[in-house]
Amino acid sequence: MTFAVGISNSRLATAKRGIAVELAAQLADVANTPVCLVGADPTDRDVDRHLPRLVEAWGQPARMEITRGTHHLEVANFPRSRVCVISLSDRESVEMVFPILEQRFPFLVVDAPSRTGFGVGIAGVLLDRLDALLVGTGLTAGELAETRRYVERLEALPTAKQVERRVLPIGDATDGGLALDQLELRLALLPTVGHVPRLGGGVAHQETIATEELAAAFRPVIDWIIETSARAAHAPSDVTTDRVSATRHVANRFYREND
Repeated sequence: MTFAVGISNSRLATAKRGIAVELAAQLADVANTPVCLVGADPTDRDVDRHLPRLVEAWGQPARMEITRGTHHLEVANFPRSRVCVISLSDRESVEMVFPILEQRFPFLVVDAPSRTGFGVGIAGVLLDRLDALLVGTGLTAGELAETRRYVERLEALPTAKQVERRVLPIGDATDGGLALDQLELRLALLPTVGHVPRLGGGVAHQETIATEELAAAFRPVIDWIIETSARAAHAPSDVTTDRVSATRHVANRFYREND
């Protein structure tokens, strides 16, 4: 059974840049299993831009191709890291490739467009393919407010009912302009998991962040993905539940009243 987790955000920004790449590498290492890293953000193309750095860090990949009809996609497989990289440019590619990937990989890490679940193209169809969605957010008041609104819209979206949703804070707590107690209040009222550094250079950024420090920062996120995938594998297929608790809705109302 494949478990697909997407990385999105509430607006076009650099908060999630490099996060999907690092998450795929960390997940492959901790879970000791192959992971497919899917670049599905045709606007930012973050995964494509990181390919030269991945080659530098992981060595030359083995190349393979996926062809169906008029669609032709190239795949880069990095045996050293157990990460396979593929990029999708349109919704037709998503519909063509995902069934194939779901047969070959236990985990998919998807670098998704901003506001996944809304809009047109990949952003509009991708949510149906995901089991979990991480919403990356910077730590300014404006970014947190937009993230909160996006999460609330997802809560009301029928296609998101079966998608586990968490907010991933990104960056240094001192860079957002909020006092620590204000930041903690806002984060406490969001369904957060972990807190990772801002990665300006993907895998190459490990030169400035110690490997152990980076692994420790991502470990809570990795553990959540592994635990959530294990629960999903044992859940009855005919049960539909909204995993967002009533207390979370109360917290969101409190947040609105005090924002």
